[in-house]
Amino acid sequence: MICDMQLPEVSGYEVAKHLKNDPELRRIPFVAVTAFSMVGDRDKVIASGFDGYFSKPIEPEHFVAQIESFLPPALRCGH
Repeated sequence: MICDMQLPEVSGYEVAKHLKNDPELRRIPFVAVTAFSMVGDRDKVIASGFDGYFSKPIEPEHFVAQIESFLPPALRCGH
């Protein structure tokens, strides 16, 4: 699952908290894609429950492979 950190109703931190507290959903890889790119932002995002972090702007030519790296090999393209 890919999530921005700045959402209209709740923050990405709140989404992470709810997902990671749910036994059925916590196994789903949860990746932040955000404009938060100051020193310490990555650590804060990962500490809140995200499995990965990418700061914007993303590099489209690499993004799919970067996201796929969070999936089991059997679910990646080309497998």
